[in-house]
Amino acid sequence: MPRFLLISLLVLTAVSSLSAQVKYSSRIVRDSMLVPWEVLWGPNDSLWVTERRGYVSIINPETGDRKVILDRQDIMYNEVEGGMTGIALHPDFPDSPFVYTGYIAELEPGVRTKYYMRYRYDGQQLVDSTIFIKQDSVTAWHQGGRMIVGPDRKLYITNGEQPHSEEIHDPMSIVGKTLRFNLDGTVPNDNPVAGSYM
Repeated sequence: MPRFLLISLLVLTAVSSLSAQVKYSSRIVRDSMLVPWEVLWGPNDSLWVTERRGYVSIINPETGDRKVILDRQDIMYNEVEGGMTGIALHPDFPDSPFVYTGYIAELEPGVRTKYYMRYRYDGQQLVDSTIFIKQDSVTAWHQGGRMIVGPDRKLYITNGEQPHSEEIHDPMSIVGKTLRFNLDGTVPNDNPVAGSYM
């Protein structure tokens, strides 16, 4: 097939695909936030947002009103890809009012630690933290932290590979892997490696 005909067909296919997309509109819901890391829909059509500097907030998408329900900027390592990362809600929220998140903290100069944890939402704030995993000596980049509860009611978290990229292919290491938790933070019995979050 001549090259110009192939390119023409590709362009027509792309244009056809674009024209079939649903029209949408956009508007600013809230500004002046510092590196929102993850946004998800919560109860009552609210937006639950993590910000790298150490906040978890609930935002009313109609009014833009923001309520900070967790403020950990006192310990946050807010550089490069550090700071507060992902967020997920328990699938039975608000009946089971648990919120999952993670962050890179710097509790003393030059010493960075990664946490994946669960909080309880008391209607006003995130309280009663439970640490699922603590990783010491992490870097400011490639830390992962996206999270979602799957249809199997397990919590999945992407975990970055730095500073131990040599462990990516090690089946006993959680570095550079997708982690899978029971919703209480324990290791599921059917994970690929017995006793491992990997």
